[in-house]
Amino acid sequence: MKVEKREWLVLLLIPCIVGIAMWIQPPVFYLNDDMTIRSILSGSYSGMPDGHAVYMGYPLTWILALLYRICGLPWLEIFFLLCITAGMIMTAWQFKQPLIGTCVALLAYMPFAMRLHYTLVAAVLCATAVFLLIRGKNNKSALVMFLLAYMIRSQVGLLCIPFVGCALVWRMTVVSSAERKSKLVSSLKWLGGMVIGLLFCMIMNSVAYSSPEWKEYQAYNKSRTLLYDYTNFSSTDLYGINSEQYGISEQDYRMLSNYATILDASFDRQR
Repeated sequence: MKVEKREWLVLLLIPCIVGIAMWIQPPVFYLNDDMTIRSILSGSYSGMPDGHAVYMGYPLTWILALLYRICGLPWLEIFFLLCITAGMIMTAWQFKQPLIGTCVALLAYMPFAMRLHYTLVAAVLCATAVFLLIRGKNNKSALVMFLLAYMIRSQVGLLCIPFVGCALVWRMTVVSSAERKSKLVSSLKWLGGMVIGLLFCMIMNSVAYSSPEWKEYQAYNKSRTLLYDYTNFSSTDLYGINSEQYGISEQDYRMLSNYATILDASFDRQR
């Protein structure tokens, strides 16, 4: 892809502004999930950098763990910031006036750079990919961003697919009938690349977590996630007050409400 003069300006200006902002106010992680991911990848949790970060997918986590083995830089934060910065640059490039594009991109993306969260980073990448597809430009960049988003948070990537479909359909409705066939072929190629990329990521992730121990843990983690994220358990005392009615002891309730189930090995997915 040939980079024009105005694109060079954006390419230099946005990283400088982001770098200065991060130097003045270093970013922080939004939730403890991000801290857990970093602890696993960096090796501070187990003593050795490990790609089995649970919440994020292979082969991305394997690459990040490898970088932590090579050098002790904060690679997860660097990677998240690079993703957000790339989204800014690709968005700003869509404007004819580079300064206007830069201002819009900074206003839209900077809040996500100040408080990093893997779900939000994945959403930013998906939103940028859909925007690029609507614009009908940078198809390869849009595909890379979508696949990165899937590896960062698979649920976000899957939820983005209907929006991708809408963007591809929209592209064909705003062109002349003479161009529609070429747009259809381009869209089908993009979808083919998406399917191949998703299958590759799914296979790699399945292989990485194929051992019986990991399968058991993933089943336990799914049950735990359903309890904390898909019920009102964490926002009410109802379960503690009526613990016997729900079949849990007062001690079990206290452990569950304080996220301390790891202290009791008898807590499994059935319990």
